[in-house]
Amino acid sequence: MINSWLNQTERLGHKYKFAIIDINEQMKINDDVKNYLALSLLQQFRDIRHLKRMFEHEPKSKLISHVQNNIFPAIDTSVALKIRQLNKNVRQGDWGEVLTSCVALDMRRVNAPVRKLRYKLNKEKSLLGIDVLAFEEDVSKNLIKAILYESKTRITYKKKIGIEAYESIYNNSSKAFADMLNFISNFYYEKEDFEMSDKYDALIKEPNSINMDYHSFIIMEKGLWKSDILDCLDDEIVKFDDVYINILLIDNMKNLIDETYRRVEKIAEEVVYGK
Repeated sequence: MINSWLNQTERLGHKYKFAIIDINEQMKINDDVKNYLALSLLQQFRDIRHLKRMFEHEPKSKLISHVQNNIFPAIDTSVALKIRQLNKNVRQGDWGEVLTSCVALDMRRVNAPVRKLRYKLNKEKSLLGIDVLAFEEDVSKNLIKAILYESKTRITYKKKIGIEAYESIYNNSSKAFADMLNFISNFYYEKEDFEMSDKYDALIKEPNSINMDYHSFIIMEKGLWKSDILDCLDDEIVKFDDVYINILLIDNMKNLIDETYRRVEKIAEEVVYGK
C-alpha cells in the first residue's frame, strides 16, 4: 500500500554536501491508505496476536476502552489543556516514527528486529534513542549493514528542523546504537533464541565490524516546506559521512495524523473480532 501512496527518489546534481532522498505523495490519500496507517500505528504499539488473546472473548467495549486509555496519550477534555498539548506533540512524534518505520520496512525492505514503541513505560512520553534500528542482511541472514533512522515531524514551519534531525541521529549515535543492541540481545535471550542473541552480542563486542548508514527524516506539511531548511543545515553542519536527509512532504498532514488515530479503534475491532 505504501508504494502506491509514496515514491522515493535520490536527488542528484544538487548543491548540498549531504545526500537527499525526496519522498513524495503520488496519489491522494484514500481510505485504504488511512487504514494502512492506522493498522501500522496499532501494530507498532501492540502485537495483534496479544490483543486477540486478551479481548476476543470480551465485549468490544473493553477493547475500545483499552485502546483509548492504555496505548496512546489522551487528548480529550479529561486532561488539562497544557497536558493535552504536550500529549498531542507526543502523538505527532510517534506517528512520524511509525511512518518512518513503514518507509524502512515496507518500501526499503530492511529488517527491524524489534518494534520499540511496544515497550513504552509511559505512553505520554516520547521514547529516547533511535527511532528505528534496521539491518540489511545477505542471503544467509548475516547482518551486513546497520541503518539508524530518526524522524522529526512538523505541522508548523521551523527553519532549523534539518539541524535538529541531523543532530538527533548523529550526535550520541554510538551510545544509542550500543543501547539498542543490548536491548535486542536481551530480548532474544529471554525468548531463549540464543542464536539470534549471539548475533547481536557479536556486534556489541565489535560495533565497528558492520557498515552503518544514518537516515534523518524530515516529515512536514507540504505547503510549509522551504529550501532554506537545507541551506541552514548545509551552512552549520560539516560532517555528513553516510548521512542521508529524507524529506517526506504530505498534504494536510495534521488532518491525516488525527484521522489515523481516530481509525485505530475500528481497525482494532476488525483484527480482534473480524470484519
